[in-house]
Amino acid sequence: MSKPRLVDDCQRKVDVLKRMRENTDWTDASERQKLLGTLYSFLDDWTGTPPRIRQIFNSEEIEQLIVTSFSYRQRDRFLNFLIESGLKDRPKYDEFHRMVTSRVTPLLLAAKDWYENGFGTYERRVLAPKLFKVYDTFDRNFNCRDDETNFTHFHAACMTGCLHAVEMFLKTKSIRCIDIYLDKTGETPLHLAVKNGNVKVVHLLLSYGADPTRRNNDGLTPVLMASQASFKTAGMMELLLKSFEVGPLKRLDHLNLNTKDKKGNTALHHALANGDWDMAKQLLKHNANPDISNDAGVTPLHIIVRNHIGTDLAEFFRLVDANHRMKVRVNARDADGNTPLHFAIDRDHRPTIELLLRRHKADPNVCNAAGSMPSHLICDKSRDENLAQFFWNICKEKKKSVEVNKKDACGRTPLQLAVKNRHPELCRLLLEHVPDKHLVNFRFPSEYRDIGPIFEGTRLEAAANLLWILEILAERKCEPTLADAMAMLRFLNDHGMFHQGHQREIEALRLLPEGNSFVVRAQETELITGQSLWDLLQLTPGQQQQVKYSDYSRIARTRKLEDLPQLQQRAFFAHMHELMLRDFCSKWAEKSLAALLDHELPTKTGRVIVDDGEAQGMGPGKEPARRAFLDERSKWAEKSLAALFYTNNENLYNICIGRKIERKK
Repeated sequence: MSKPRLVDDCQRKVDVLKRMRENTDWTDASERQKLLGTLYSFLDDWTGTPPRIRQIFNSEEIEQLIVTSFSYRQRDRFLNFLIESGLKDRPKYDEFHRMVTSRVTPLLLAAKDWYENGFGTYERRVLAPKLFKVYDTFDRNFNCRDDETNFTHFHAACMTGCLHAVEMFLKTKSIRCIDIYLDKTGETPLHLAVKNGNVKVVHLLLSYGADPTRRNNDGLTPVLMASQASFKTAGMMELLLKSFEVGPLKRLDHLNLNTKDKKGNTALHHALANGDWDMAKQLLKHNANPDISNDAGVTPLHIIVRNHIGTDLAEFFRLVDANHRMKVRVNARDADGNTPLHFAIDRDHRPTIELLLRRHKADPNVCNAAGSMPSHLICDKSRDENLAQFFWNICKEKKKSVEVNKKDACGRTPLQLAVKNRHPELCRLLLEHVPDKHLVNFRFPSEYRDIGPIFEGTRLEAAANLLWILEILAERKCEPTLADAMAMLRFLNDHGMFHQGHQREIEALRLLPEGNSFVVRAQETELITGQSLWDLLQLTPGQQQQVKYSDYSRIARTRKLEDLPQLQQRAFFAHMHELMLRDFCSKWAEKSLAALLDHELPTKTGRVIVDDGEAQGMGPGKEPARRAFLDERSKWAEKSLAALFYTNNENLYNICIGRKIERKK
């Protein structure tokens, strides 16, 4: 396009914009958007030098278009057009020709929105720098101030990290950083720079005398704010801490590093809570208090242990020893009464447990607000006896006695918790430390820990572990009462551990011919020492003594049965349940009948009721008497078992009695 034609085309576009400007209702946002849309369409093929924008629009209209452009996807296009046209902000004057002392510019509106709602890389690196190219009057900062919030262009520059703008403001010497703050939040430009990770701006502000000890309305100093930041900005805390090493601030070093926020947290609390160990080390080296508590009683040591910062704990103690005269309270209790050792036990972090017990004299018997000692937590949380053995071995080496008979706030001893959670080996370990005199009044739990996701193996393991515990306690002459046994039976029944209707599947498996693929596999699959899957399938009631409760627990955990068809798995586990539970249920069914009849049944009479084999062995001559006895007692048996088990579950009834007691039709 020739130069004359190019000039004509540009002039035509300018004329179109002027006509649209005259016909635009500037109070209507949609009309402003329409005008800006036309301008954007012209920008796509605009060639040559942009026109002087003030020849088309006045200052107020330009600012309205800038604000309107913020809602567009390409928010910087209009700003680019303004910058290329050479637009610069001009001061405003009132009717008396006095300079307006405050005004809200598009830059202020944008910055306030970013301050309240957050902003990203685009705003920081693109939009803010371009706005400052238009609003580059750095010697009249307070002419651009929002009276409601006291937010200024200087705040915006510090917040967005526009280093050039900050430098220009400070070089005019018309700004004293120490005096500027926001009315609503009390935040200074230094607060804003720290909060948004603008390290270079922080360095510049500190060099011009910004106060790192000043609090905002939430009680946060810049140091506290830096420790709270979710991002890790290298050098930020180091800059702030160095400002305490020179001048009048040196006397305030200890005081201000331990300044607390509204919840009583110091910078060290926040740094550790965010997992920023490097920042925590800097604070400790500058004498931040390592033993200060927040309003919830939490010390830095609590946070290190609770957040599982691992090997940093040893370094924490080394730094404290090197930089502080005070000792850290290893037995400090938070609002819930928990010590660092409680947290270490709860998280099963053994290096921390060992360090606290061996080197720092943590008390193994301190109780929290729930009355729980570390031994209570071990028995309530641990999945095995290894943690308990580890804990007791260290205490024994350090000659620290561990109380195992003390009750928590719910009246439970560690042994009772181990029984409730069905940990046989843990019970055996605890019994090594419990004298006989404390077992005389031992009470079994009335409830047991829920099984969780129910699979055939988990049911068998839960029942096996419970009966295994009874066997272990019986070795110390500790037997459950009838009520205890009924609570156990209710637990077993509620979790579907009394199966029925699997006999046909078991018989079908037993009748499979030699050489069948299942038979071969079952014979080769050893589930416990000396017993294969096939051997266990052949066991019948009366032969269950060949398998220990610990063996049943091991069978329940095996993964060798995973490839079996589900029907065969279910039948096998049901078979294991019946073998394991028959003796226990028969014993307590007999005792329950005796209790309801107010006297103990003769041994043979009890067996007649609970064992069909004995009943059949009474002989033909005694058949009438046997039938009469069973007819009478069948009513008692059914009522007593239903009452005691709180159920009419026929499967449970059949297993406990050993047969269906004949009843009159």
